[in-house]
Amino acid sequence: MTRTDESRADEDGTVTVPETVRESADVRPGDTVRWRVGDDGSVSAEIVRETTGSFSGLETLSTGGEPFDSVEAVDEPEEE
Repeated sequence: MTRTDESRADEDGTVTVPETVRESADVRPGDTVRWRVGDDGSVSAEIVRETTGSFSGLETLSTGGEPFDSVEAVDEPEEE
């Protein structure tokens, strides 16, 4: 189902996403609205979800349930 709502730009160009649109599109605090303008002047918006941290897109490492430290202790070679 297509939903339509309206909002007005203020003097700074700020536009508030209407509550009905936020709820329908599941817009959350921190999300980005990416605007596209077609050659025919049509405008569309895409919601880009916020991610947290530099490593949020990486896969997790399975350790087989065993805890591990990120720093491995090694024996120092004995001096002769």
